Amino acid sequence: MIDSLAKIIKIAVIDDDKNLRKLVSTILEREVSAAIIAFDPMFELIDIIKENKFDLIILDYLMPKIDGLEILINLANENVNTPVILFTAYPEIEQVQVLKDHGLNMNIKILKKPFEIENFIKLVKTTLQEHRQQE
Repeated sequence: MIDSLAKIIKIAVIDDDKNLRKLVSTILEREVSAAIIAFDPMFELIDIIKENKFDLIILDYLMPKIDGLEILINLANENVNTPVILFTAYPEIEQVQVLKDHGLNMNIKILKKPFEIENFIKLVKTTLQEHRQQE
């Protein structure tokens, strides 16, 4: 008899680029053996994220309908403490520092686009390990 089953890792991938969502999902399924749920950005995301209790959120910064910063602010306001990897093509993301400066203590890591797949995988694994140790 098995005393406990290994926890399934759940990762949300949020990006308006369908091809990037598919690529990232495929990489994560293969390299991290995680259950991936990919979303086109929408305003209902906050409720979905709260209900599903993801282990990691991978989020694009600049999207047309709702941007990554707006999603981060809403997550922080809802006390969602899931770690976030934020994709961005911008060299400086002052808004993320603003979140931290205002006491919105979220675990946010920045991954600049374009990124190396190996660096992405390493960042995901490190972030998941850190999150597991905090639980």
